[in-house]
Amino acid sequence: MPDGKPWPKISIVTPSYQQGQFIEETIRTVLLQGYPNLEYIIMDGGSQDETVEIIRRYERFLTSWVSERDRGQSDAINKGWSASTGDILYWLNSDDLLLPGTLAKVAEAFNREEGTQIVSGVCSVTDSKLVEYRIKPPRDFDIEYFLMGELGPGQPAVFISRAVFEKVGPVDESLHYTMDREYWTRISYLCPGIKAVKLSDKLAISREWFDCKSVKNMGIAYQERLKILDKIYSQPDVPSNVRGLKRRAYGTTTWASACLLKDDKKCSEALRMMFAALRWNPLRVKSVPKFLLTL
Repeated sequence: MPDGKPWPKISIVTPSYQQGQFIEETIRTVLLQGYPNLEYIIMDGGSQDETVEIIRRYERFLTSWVSERDRGQSDAINKGWSASTGDILYWLNSDDLLLPGTLAKVAEAFNREEGTQIVSGVCSVTDSKLVEYRIKPPRDFDIEYFLMGELGPGQPAVFISRAVFEKVGPVDESLHYTMDREYWTRISYLCPGIKAVKLSDKLAISREWFDCKSVKNMGIAYQERLKILDKIYSQPDVPSNVRGLKRRAYGTTTWASACLLKDDKKCSEALRMMFAALRWNPLRVKSVPKFLLTL
Protein backbone atom coordinates (compact mmCIF):
# COMPACT_ATOMS: atom_id res chain seq x y z
CA MET A 1 0.00 0.00 0.00
CA PRO A 2 1.16 3.62 -0.34
CA ASP A 3 2.09 3.68 3.37
CA GLY A 4 4.15 0.52 3.09
CA LYS A 5 1.63 -1.81 4.75
CA PRO A 6 0.71 -5.04 2.95
CA TRP A 7 -2.43 -4.93 0.83
CA PRO A 8 -5.30 -6.68 2.63
CA LYS A 9 -6.66 -9.78 0.93
CA ILE A 10 -9.98 -9.09 -0.79
CA SER A 11 -12.20 -12.12 -1.40
CA ILE A 12 -14.69 -11.73 -4.23
CA VAL A 13 -17.42 -14.27 -4.96
CA THR A 14 -19.38 -14.17 -8.22
CA PRO A 15 -22.60 -16.20 -8.06
CA SER A 16 -23.70 -17.13 -11.55
CA TYR A 17 -26.42 -18.92 -13.44
CA GLN A 18 -27.16 -18.69 -17.17
CA GLN A 19 -25.43 -15.32 -17.59
CA GLY A 20 -23.15 -16.22 -20.47
CA GLN A 21 -23.93 -12.98 -22.26
CA PHE A 22 -22.47 -10.93 -19.40
CA ILE A 23 -20.09 -12.99 -17.26
CA GLU A 24 -16.92 -12.51 -19.29
CA GLU A 25 -17.17 -8.75 -18.91
CA THR A 26 -17.75 -9.20 -15.18
CA ILE A 27 -14.70 -11.46 -14.80
CA ARG A 28 -12.47 -9.06 -16.73
CA THR A 29 -13.45 -6.07 -14.58
CA VAL A 30 -12.25 -8.02 -11.55
CA LEU A 31 -9.01 -9.37 -13.00
CA LEU A 32 -8.06 -6.10 -14.70
CA GLN A 33 -8.11 -4.34 -11.35
CA GLY A 34 -4.53 -5.57 -11.05
CA TYR A 35 -5.06 -5.88 -7.31
CA PRO A 36 -2.04 -7.63 -5.73
CA ASN A 37 -3.85 -9.66 -3.04
CA LEU A 38 -7.03 -10.94 -4.66
CA GLU A 39 -8.96 -14.11 -4.00
CA TYR A 40 -11.55 -14.61 -6.74
CA ILE A 41 -14.10 -17.43 -6.55
CA ILE A 42 -16.86 -18.13 -9.09
CA MET A 43 -19.85 -20.20 -7.96
CA ASP A 44 -21.93 -21.22 -10.95
CA GLY A 45 -25.23 -23.00 -10.45
CA GLY A 46 -24.83 -25.50 -13.30
CA SER A 47 -25.34 -23.18 -16.27
CA GLN A 48 -26.13 -24.80 -19.62
CA ASP A 49 -25.22 -21.80 -21.79
CA GLU A 50 -21.68 -20.61 -22.64
CA THR A 51 -20.89 -19.66 -19.01
CA VAL A 52 -18.67 -22.66 -18.20
CA GLU A 53 -16.72 -22.32 -21.45
CA ILE A 54 -16.03 -18.67 -20.58
CA ILE A 55 -14.99 -19.47 -17.00
CA ARG A 56 -12.53 -22.09 -18.26
CA ARG A 57 -10.79 -19.44 -20.38
CA TYR A 58 -9.91 -17.55 -17.21
CA GLU A 59 -9.51 -20.38 -14.71
CA ARG A 60 -5.73 -19.95 -14.36
CA PHE A 61 -6.41 -16.47 -12.96
CA LEU A 62 -9.09 -17.65 -10.53
CA THR A 63 -8.61 -18.96 -6.99
CA SER A 64 -11.32 -21.53 -7.61
CA TRP A 65 -14.57 -22.11 -9.45
CA VAL A 66 -17.34 -24.66 -9.53
CA SER A 67 -20.36 -25.33 -11.71
CA GLU A 68 -22.97 -27.42 -9.93
CA ARG A 69 -26.59 -27.19 -8.89
CA ASP A 70 -27.17 -25.03 -5.86
CA ARG A 71 -30.11 -23.63 -3.90
CA GLY A 72 -29.90 -20.23 -5.53
CA GLN A 73 -27.88 -17.03 -5.44
CA SER A 74 -27.66 -16.73 -1.66
CA ASP A 75 -26.47 -20.32 -1.32
CA ALA A 76 -23.75 -19.66 -3.90
CA ILE A 77 -22.59 -16.53 -2.07
CA ASN A 78 -22.49 -18.35 1.26
CA LYS A 79 -20.50 -21.27 -0.14
CA GLY A 80 -18.01 -18.88 -1.66
CA TRP A 81 -17.63 -16.71 1.43
CA SER A 82 -17.29 -19.77 3.66
CA ALA A 83 -14.44 -21.05 1.47
CA SER A 84 -12.75 -17.65 1.31
CA THR A 85 -9.81 -16.48 3.42
CA GLY A 86 -9.77 -12.73 2.80
CA ASP A 87 -9.83 -9.80 5.21
CA ILE A 88 -12.47 -8.04 3.10
CA LEU A 89 -15.52 -9.82 1.63
CA TYR A 90 -17.61 -8.88 -1.38
CA TRP A 91 -19.90 -10.40 -3.95
CA LEU A 92 -20.27 -9.31 -7.56
CA ASN A 93 -23.18 -10.67 -9.54
CA SER A 94 -22.40 -12.09 -12.95
CA ASP A 95 -24.07 -9.22 -14.82
CA ASP A 96 -22.54 -6.42 -12.71
CA LEU A 97 -19.17 -4.72 -13.09
CA LEU A 98 -16.38 -3.24 -11.02
CA LEU A 99 -15.03 0.11 -12.16
CA PRO A 100 -11.25 0.57 -12.65
CA GLY A 101 -9.27 1.12 -9.47
CA THR A 102 -12.10 0.16 -7.13
CA LEU A 103 -10.29 -2.52 -5.14
CA ALA A 104 -7.30 -0.27 -4.38
CA LYS A 105 -9.63 2.55 -3.26
CA VAL A 106 -11.54 0.16 -1.00
CA ALA A 107 -8.39 -1.29 0.54
CA GLU A 108 -6.99 2.18 1.22
CA ALA A 109 -10.29 3.23 2.81
CA PHE A 110 -10.25 0.26 5.18
CA ASN A 111 -6.64 1.05 6.06
CA ARG A 112 -7.10 4.80 6.47
CA GLU A 113 -9.39 4.75 9.50
CA GLU A 114 -8.82 2.21 12.24
CA GLY A 115 -11.86 0.12 13.10
CA THR A 116 -13.55 0.47 9.71
CA GLN A 117 -15.90 -2.48 9.13
CA ILE A 118 -17.73 -1.45 5.94
CA VAL A 119 -16.72 0.60 2.91
CA SER A 120 -19.31 1.63 0.35
CA GLY A 121 -19.36 4.02 -2.55
CA VAL A 122 -21.52 5.24 -5.41
CA CYS A 123 -23.13 2.59 -7.60
CA SER A 124 -24.05 3.40 -11.19
CA VAL A 125 -27.35 1.79 -12.27
CA THR A 126 -27.54 1.07 -16.00
CA ASP A 127 -29.56 -0.80 -18.57
CA SER A 128 -28.23 -3.90 -20.35
CA LYS A 129 -26.14 -1.72 -22.69
CA LEU A 130 -24.54 0.15 -19.76
CA VAL A 131 -26.44 3.38 -20.28
CA GLU A 132 -26.70 4.96 -16.82
CA TYR A 133 -30.14 6.08 -15.75
CA ARG A 134 -29.58 6.70 -12.03
CA ILE A 135 -27.08 6.27 -9.23
CA LYS A 136 -27.29 4.79 -5.75
CA PRO A 137 -25.20 6.73 -3.22
CA PRO A 138 -23.62 5.10 -0.17
CA ARG A 139 -25.77 5.03 2.97
CA ASP A 140 -25.28 4.93 6.69
CA PHE A 141 -25.92 1.53 8.23
CA ASP A 142 -28.75 2.68 10.46
CA ILE A 143 -31.52 0.31 11.47
CA GLU A 144 -34.23 2.98 11.50
CA TYR A 145 -33.34 4.00 7.94
CA PHE A 146 -33.71 0.47 6.59
CA LEU A 147 -36.89 -0.31 8.55
CA MET A 148 -38.58 2.69 6.96
CA GLY A 149 -38.02 1.21 3.50
CA GLU A 150 -35.57 3.86 2.34
CA LEU A 151 -33.31 3.28 -0.66
CA GLY A 152 -30.38 1.08 0.28
CA PRO A 153 -26.85 1.31 -1.06
CA GLY A 154 -26.06 -0.33 -4.37
CA GLN A 155 -24.97 -3.85 -3.46
CA PRO A 156 -22.05 -3.96 -5.96
CA ALA A 157 -20.54 -0.95 -4.19
CA VAL A 158 -20.48 -2.43 -0.65
CA PHE A 159 -17.52 -4.25 0.93
CA ILE A 160 -17.52 -5.73 4.44
CA SER A 161 -14.82 -6.93 6.81
CA ARG A 162 -14.51 -10.58 7.72
CA ALA A 163 -15.30 -9.59 11.32
CA VAL A 164 -18.76 -8.45 10.19
CA PHE A 165 -19.40 -11.75 8.39
CA GLU A 166 -18.30 -13.72 11.45
CA LYS A 167 -20.63 -11.74 13.72
CA VAL A 168 -23.66 -11.41 11.44
CA GLY A 169 -23.48 -14.77 9.70
CA PRO A 170 -24.33 -15.87 6.16
CA VAL A 171 -26.72 -14.37 3.64
CA ASP A 172 -30.36 -15.44 4.15
CA GLU A 173 -30.98 -18.29 1.69
CA SER A 174 -34.77 -18.03 2.05
CA LEU A 175 -34.72 -14.72 0.17
CA HIS A 176 -34.25 -14.47 -3.59
CA TYR A 177 -34.70 -10.75 -4.31
CA THR A 178 -33.82 -8.84 -1.14
CA MET A 179 -30.94 -10.82 0.37
CA ASP A 180 -28.69 -7.77 0.19
CA ARG A 181 -31.20 -5.49 1.91
CA GLU A 182 -31.80 -8.09 4.62
CA TYR A 183 -28.06 -8.33 5.17
CA TRP A 184 -27.64 -4.56 5.51
CA THR A 185 -30.62 -4.47 7.89
CA ARG A 186 -29.21 -7.32 9.97
CA ILE A 187 -25.81 -5.65 10.16
CA SER A 188 -27.46 -2.41 11.30
CA TYR A 189 -29.47 -4.26 13.93
CA LEU A 190 -26.70 -6.47 15.32
CA CYS A 191 -23.88 -3.92 15.01
CA PRO A 192 -25.35 -0.55 16.06
CA GLY A 193 -22.90 2.27 15.49
CA ILE A 194 -20.77 0.19 13.14
CA LYS A 195 -18.00 2.19 11.50
CA ALA A 196 -18.91 2.47 7.82
CA VAL A 197 -16.87 4.67 5.48
CA LYS A 198 -18.73 6.28 2.59
CA LEU A 199 -16.74 7.08 -0.55
CA SER A 200 -17.85 9.65 -3.11
CA ASP A 201 -16.26 7.61 -5.93
CA LYS A 202 -18.23 5.45 -8.32
CA LEU A 203 -17.11 1.91 -7.49
CA ALA A 204 -19.34 -0.39 -9.52
CA ILE A 205 -22.13 -0.80 -12.05
CA SER A 206 -25.40 -2.55 -11.30
CA ARG A 207 -27.05 -3.70 -14.49
CA GLU A 208 -30.81 -3.47 -13.91
CA TRP A 209 -32.50 -4.40 -17.16
CA PHE A 210 -35.86 -5.75 -18.26
CA ASP A 211 -34.94 -9.42 -17.74
CA CYS A 212 -33.18 -8.84 -14.42
CA LYS A 213 -35.01 -10.83 -11.74
CA SER A 214 -35.21 -7.94 -9.27
CA VAL A 215 -36.73 -5.66 -11.93
CA LYS A 216 -39.26 -8.24 -13.14
CA ASN A 217 -40.48 -9.10 -9.65
CA MET A 218 -40.62 -5.88 -7.65
CA GLY A 219 -43.94 -6.80 -6.06
CA ILE A 220 -42.55 -10.09 -4.80
CA ALA A 221 -39.41 -8.30 -3.63
CA TYR A 222 -41.50 -6.04 -1.42
CA GLN A 223 -43.27 -9.04 0.04
CA GLU A 224 -39.83 -10.35 0.96
CA ARG A 225 -39.25 -7.07 2.75
CA LEU A 226 -42.08 -8.07 5.06
CA LYS A 227 -40.13 -11.22 5.91
CA ILE A 228 -37.20 -8.98 6.85
CA LEU A 229 -39.44 -7.06 9.25
CA ASP A 230 -40.76 -10.33 10.67
CA LYS A 231 -37.20 -11.46 11.38
CA ILE A 232 -36.34 -8.25 13.19
CA TYR A 233 -39.52 -8.08 15.27
CA SER A 234 -39.39 -11.74 16.23
CA GLN A 235 -36.08 -11.15 17.99
CA PRO A 236 -36.08 -11.22 21.79
CA ASP A 237 -35.54 -7.90 23.56
CA VAL A 238 -36.06 -5.63 20.55
CA PRO A 239 -34.68 -2.19 21.51
CA SER A 240 -37.32 0.41 22.29
CA ASN A 241 -36.30 2.69 19.41
CA VAL A 242 -36.78 -0.17 16.96
CA ARG A 243 -39.97 -1.43 18.63
CA GLY A 244 -41.47 2.05 18.34
CA LEU A 245 -41.10 1.98 14.55
CA LYS A 246 -42.99 -1.28 14.04
CA ARG A 247 -46.36 0.13 12.97
CA ARG A 248 -44.81 2.65 10.55
CA ALA A 249 -42.41 0.07 9.13
CA TYR A 250 -45.13 -2.50 8.38
CA GLY A 251 -47.55 0.16 7.17
CA THR A 252 -45.05 1.62 4.70
CA THR A 253 -43.91 -1.75 3.38
CA THR A 254 -47.36 -3.31 2.97
CA TRP A 255 -48.67 -0.25 1.11
CA ALA A 256 -45.66 -0.17 -1.23
CA SER A 257 -46.12 -3.89 -1.87
CA ALA A 258 -49.83 -3.38 -2.63
CA CYS A 259 -49.05 -0.64 -5.16
CA LEU A 260 -46.39 -2.71 -6.94
CA LEU A 261 -48.62 -5.78 -7.07
CA LYS A 262 -51.38 -3.59 -8.52
CA ASP A 263 -48.99 -2.34 -11.20
CA ASP A 264 -48.12 -5.98 -11.96
CA LYS A 265 -51.86 -6.72 -12.42
CA LYS A 266 -51.85 -9.16 -9.51
CA CYS A 267 -55.19 -7.88 -8.27
CA SER A 268 -56.10 -10.34 -5.52
CA GLU A 269 -52.62 -10.12 -3.95
CA ALA A 270 -52.73 -6.34 -4.25
CA LEU A 271 -56.06 -6.20 -2.42
CA ARG A 272 -54.74 -8.45 0.33
CA MET A 273 -51.76 -6.16 0.83
CA MET A 274 -53.97 -3.07 0.71
CA PHE A 275 -56.07 -4.38 3.63
CA ALA A 276 -52.91 -5.30 5.51
CA ALA A 277 -51.64 -1.76 5.03
CA LEU A 278 -54.91 -0.35 6.38
CA ARG A 279 -54.62 -2.49 9.49
CA TRP A 280 -51.19 -1.05 10.17
CA ASN A 281 -52.11 2.51 9.21
CA PRO A 282 -55.85 3.31 9.06
CA LEU A 283 -55.06 6.80 7.71
CA ARG A 284 -54.22 5.16 4.39
CA VAL A 285 -57.98 4.90 3.84
CA LYS A 286 -57.79 8.29 2.09
CA SER A 287 -55.75 6.68 -0.69
CA VAL A 288 -58.02 3.67 -1.17
CA PRO A 289 -60.49 5.13 -3.74
CA LYS A 290 -57.70 6.06 -6.13
CA PHE A 291 -56.04 2.70 -5.52
CA LEU A 292 -59.24 0.79 -6.37
CA LEU A 293 -59.95 2.88 -9.45
CA THR A 294 -56.58 1.98 -10.91
CA LEU A 295 -56.69 -1.69 -9.90
